Amino acid sequence: MSEFKDRLHLTEMLEAISDIEADTAGLTEDVWVDIGSLVRSVSMSLIALGEGAVQLSETVKAQDPDVPWSAMIGLRNRLAHAYFRADRHVIWEAATLHTPQMADRLRRLLVTLGEA
Repeated sequence: MSEFKDRLHLTEMLEAISDIEADTAGLTEDVWVDIGSLVRSVSMSLIALGEGAVQLSETVKAQDPDVPWSAMIGLRNRLAHAYFRADRHVIWEAATLHTPQMADRLRRLLVTLGEA
């Protein structure tokens, strides 16, 4: 895969994380789980994050093997194919506990690709 496509996917993944942060900011889990539009928005952003992980080259993923690439892809698959059965508390946990940790790592990977 070209560096251009890897840069594109990393950029989209970082945008998805930014959207997730905006859609969960200032809310508690108890409040958030009852706001369907935010749950759907965060779910779609998590799907985008996982799809980016699918599309990234193995070369880029190998640069940070501690990123839970397969977990992101697995969550994407569960949300995309079983959305109405998705546990809102699992979505919240992924969005607020796990996703924020990914931003710095993805930025570092993007830097390694250099300018377009």
